[in-house]
Amino acid sequence: SSSLLVTLQESPPSTRAGVKRRAESDIPRLVQKLHSRGYYNARVEIKYDFESTSNTINILIDKGVVYPLKDFSILAEENSTPTFDFTELSLDQIGVELNEPATPSMIVNAEASLLKLMDSLSYPFAKITKREVIADQKDKTIQVILTVDSGPLAYFGPTTVTGSKRVLTPYFERKILWCEGELYSPEKLRCTQRSLESHGLFNSVSVEHAE
Repeated sequence: SSSLLVTLQESPPSTRAGVKRRAESDIPRLVQKLHSRGYYNARVEIKYDFESTSNTINILIDKGVVYPLKDFSILAEENSTPTFDFTELSLDQIGVELNEPATPSMIVNAEASLLKLMDSLSYPFAKITKREVIADQKDKTIQVILTVDSGPLAYFGPTTVTGSKRVLTPYFERKILWCEGELYSPEKLRCTQRSLESHGLFNSVSVEHAE
């Protein structure tokens, strides 16, 4: 539960002041929970009735409306050398639909999908440098602006094998699915790792690009 009044109701404070402190500490938690569902104009009010024998506390919640996503923009980092044209991307490639509820989880998932997509396009060093979430309280919509440093277009360089003492390097060289100088491909890394794992020669296998 997002409410301490609910989760700790079996151990209430001994004073009215303590009750009020606990109740008022619930407000930001409840508002945050409502924001996470797309209710960006939610209001929470607490009313007390200390005259009754049960010390009644009423939590009044006005959720308002769910704010839909009005716009989702991806911009290139100005201070870096642009190597990727983000206008080539479509929002459906990162799971974004306009006019759907603009929840924080949707935005976070879109960021993760964007970086995964950039990795698949041979930009493994892409990173999001800035996120702006703008709530328009007039038309009750959300605009998201992501600023991204794509990093360089990556190619496979020299391959280093570490940790293996009983399997000779030529064995690994036969299993590697890429050649030095080829465009980086995360799928080739995954397929190489699966191939090495399938033979049961190693306790664990990790195939990763250098940072």
